[in-house]
Amino acid sequence: QLNTLVTSVKKNENGFLVGYKDGEIQTQNVIVATGPFHIPYTPPCHTKISESVLQMHSNFYKNDSQLQNGDALVVGGGDSGYQILNELSKDGSRTVYFSGDTNVKSLPQQFLGKTLWWWFTLIGFLSYSKYSWIGKKINSSIQPV
Repeated sequence: QLNTLVTSVKKNENGFLVGYKDGEIQTQNVIVATGPFHIPYTPPCHTKISESVLQMHSNFYKNDSQLQNGDALVVGGGDSGYQILNELSKDGSRTVYFSGDTNVKSLPQQFLGKTLWWWFTLIGFLSYSKYSWIGKKINSSIQPV
């Protein structure tokens, strides 16, 4: 469900009840994918989610076998979020919901036979922080949502 602001996530006997302005969605899994520059970031609101809810940053997600059966919610519109969303949506075995910006320009995933992330690692791009010169330059070009 695109362009939907999630207002709550609650654990219940069937998985998770995700609240938003116009209703609720029942799902078995919730994935929060945030954190530019490959530095995991978990928003402070994570403390308001019940301790009975397993929280896993996308940095630790490897594949869908880590998830319970049933529907899933991916939160966050960065590369990790989109990659997880794509993977979970491919086989059609579950309904996958998404909470994040849908007006995103994407980059090709391969260039000259190597993944984009291979090239980023080679040139050291992934080791920059948001406080470095390049990080400040990139942050200044990002439009607030």
